[in-house]
Amino acid sequence: MASSTFKAAGFLLCVLCLSVVAQTPAKKIGTSTISGKITLKGNGIGGIRVAVRDKNSGRTRVGLTAITDAEGNYRISNVPRGTFEIMIGSPKFVVSGSEPIKTLIVGEGETYDSVNFILVRGGVITGRITDSEGRPVIEEHVAISGPEDNPSQERFSRINLFSASTDDRGVYRAYGLVPGKYRVSAGIKEEDLGFRTGGSYKQTYYSAPSDANKPTLVEVAEDGEATNIDIVLRRSQVTFRVTGKFVDAETGKPIPNVTYGLEKYNEHGSSSTSGMTSTGQGEFAFNNVTPGKYAVFMEPSSTHEFYAEPVRFEVTDQDITGLLIKTSAGNTVSGVITVEGMDEKEARVLLNGMMIMANRPSDQERFRRYQPVHGMVNGVGSFRLSGLQPGMFEFSVFGGGRSESPECEITRIERNGMVAARLVEVKEQINDLRVFVKCHRGGIRGVVKIENVELPAMERVQVSVKRVGEEFHNGAELDARGRFSVMGLKPGIYEVYAVAYWNGKNSLSTTQQVVVAENQVSEVTVTLTPKP
Repeated sequence: MASSTFKAAGFLLCVLCLSVVAQTPAKKIGTSTISGKITLKGNGIGGIRVAVRDKNSGRTRVGLTAITDAEGNYRISNVPRGTFEIMIGSPKFVVSGSEPIKTLIVGEGETYDSVNFILVRGGVITGRITDSEGRPVIEEHVAISGPEDNPSQERFSRINLFSASTDDRGVYRAYGLVPGKYRVSAGIKEEDLGFRTGGSYKQTYYSAPSDANKPTLVEVAEDGEATNIDIVLRRSQVTFRVTGKFVDAETGKPIPNVTYGLEKYNEHGSSSTSGMTSTGQGEFAFNNVTPGKYAVFMEPSSTHEFYAEPVRFEVTDQDITGLLIKTSAGNTVSGVITVEGMDEKEARVLLNGMMIMANRPSDQERFRRYQPVHGMVNGVGSFRLSGLQPGMFEFSVFGGGRSESPECEITRIERNGMVAARLVEVKEQINDLRVFVKCHRGGIRGVVKIENVELPAMERVQVSVKRVGEEFHNGAELDARGRFSVMGLKPGIYEVYAVAYWNGKNSLSTTQQVVVAENQVSEVTVTLTPKP
């Protein structure tokens, strides 16, 4: 047994160790701060929530929210580097002007003051949707949009204001609208029929009784309510119901929880909808399907070990029942991704959240755009793709969806220690695929300046970046300060093209060349000079 002297010495040593750890300064993270003021009629307003959302992922970051104080001030700290959107959350108020959501390109260790918002009380449009017999149309989609000759009216302060739904009386109420003029319609476009579970009514715009053949603009005042915006819907044509089941090709047993979709063919190509899930008995159904040619397809999933060929059918003058989508056991491809030219720690961060995709060559018509199989990559580069049908596959990788993620491309693929072709034939289980990836971290950051004109006075400013000799353009959105950022660029010479519009028709533009070195970010100032 240890003596009390050794115990005391050991305890003292532990205390000293903890003291050293506690006194070691934490590594400073280059985060930034965003602050501003929210006002209503010139006065600060408290209790308004402000949130910072990652522009790439569309998700609000944990901890990056604030509530305005009694004077309307807010402050959000610990904002990392990236491109973010600053939003206001309030059901009663909307943001005045044409910029309800402010984009901000955030650097490291910077302070962004005066990211301000002016609020006004939102307006309301309400009415009733009925059919030709005067009966209420329940759970019908009602769309609210700005007039075509004034696109700026289509901007809203909240995402869910583009539509509303009717209740059991056929009544709808769209609230929180920015003051302005709107078009109101119910029903769906003719070409979209067959792709929704609601009614089969043709899209109809609200029209005033004095001019029933022309859409009438509905004006909404601040804190005002436009009432009796009623619409009478008529069915466009007879629709039918299509039902079927997913079953195992060998046993005939139903396959539950299959993600599937529907594709509709027309003379100009096709359109599709997806994201639906079969029942516990493998059943699927489509309501309100108009006459035409269709195909039911299964969406590949990382949780599915099987695949199914699309089943085509045609709707003419009756319901379609008993369609069978037969699933077969698929092959599995697993392996590891290696990032070249990057240290292990940085590669782990990049790999965690990367996606790898296996796609059939586009020249095989029967395997259409809904056939790619994808899977996530973990921090050590391992991946697994399941449910692949036999055939040739082409592989590609995508970044983790974070702001300013590098652009990555596959440089070579190895199997059994030998370099494989660009296209990999899958006819059995593959568990030793090695995929080598190179990531480009070059980029262009810049600012657009317009001589003698304030940037907010412009209706629209667009920026695009194109590598000399290539056709592909990278679009770049300006933030609230006129800054832009395009990342993931290969080394080379690029053209930065900027164009500004105002007064509905006038414009000015310029093109500037920028050299991007490997893994380097080039800074540029693009100046537009209005002519006298």
